[in-house]
Amino acid sequence: LCFPIHVRIKVIYYLHWVLTEDVETQRKGLVGIHWWPCSASKRSNVPIPFSDAAKGAKLYAGHPARVTAIHVCLPNSPNFAQFRSILALGLSKETRYRFKVHKGEGLIVQYSLHGYGIPVELLPVTETGNVKTANLKQWIKLRKFRERTSSTTANSEVPIVVDCPGLKDVIFRVGDSYFRHPGNVWFRGCIEAKYDAFENASSEEKERIVC
Repeated sequence: LCFPIHVRIKVIYYLHWVLTEDVETQRKGLVGIHWWPCSASKRSNVPIPFSDAAKGAKLYAGHPARVTAIHVCLPNSPNFAQFRSILALGLSKETRYRFKVHKGEGLIVQYSLHGYGIPVELLPVTETGNVKTANLKQWIKLRKFRERTSSTTANSEVPIVVDCPGLKDVIFRVGDSYFRHPGNVWFRGCIEAKYDAFENASSEEKERIVC
């Protein structure tokens, strides 16, 4: 609530526009997670302007990317219960089926999201509700670089930069923070599936399995 609703809508549209550049997102759609900032503060009982809820509902009627699910995380308070009802009524029938509300604070909401297969450890918010900004600042610098480069360089000369790894990309990084990345899980599964056959094979067969 620190910024006007039209500013927040511009940010959301920009993020959706960036997501449409990814082929995988165009094919499978995106999952939106709206973690209300007041859920981490003592202002969880502030009145919510219902006009914001109506404008937010209209946002999904014209977004450029296909949304497969919308998870809204709100504090468990009467004011936010009214806001949730207004928002749900403003959504179209098709979008309402993909709309899920999680009530509570911190860990309670994270456990609820985890039940839907969402990697909560990658969300830019701590267990206490504080927002992580380090990765966001790096992403903003990357976007500025890409947009500045694309406007001054021919398409064939624009460097290839990966904003976000895909589901089948394998990530190499120190530590175990990306141990559960889908691409890494798939890669380990491929190795484990051929491990027994590789151990019992001859030298020639091992070479064929590796190739």
